[in-house]
Amino acid sequence: MAQILVQGLATAMIYSLIGLGFVLIYRTVGLFNFGHPESYTLGALTSYTLVTQLRLPYWLSIGLAAILAFLSE
Repeated sequence: MAQILVQGLATAMIYSLIGLGFVLIYRTVGLFNFGHPESYTLGALTSYTLVTQLRLPYWLSIGLAAILAFLSE
């Protein structure tokens, strides 16, 4: 039960950060930026590949995927 609660809170935090990013860009520029979903998808797929194919630790793969997504923007 505690694991489900923690996973739900982690997912909610991710969704809220994505939403805040959309709102920040929209309020600043006045246009919806479609580059954000591309960065999120690239980071998620990179992290998944690093964990499943290269057998890297989970936290290391998240860091590397975040760096790659940042550099691609």
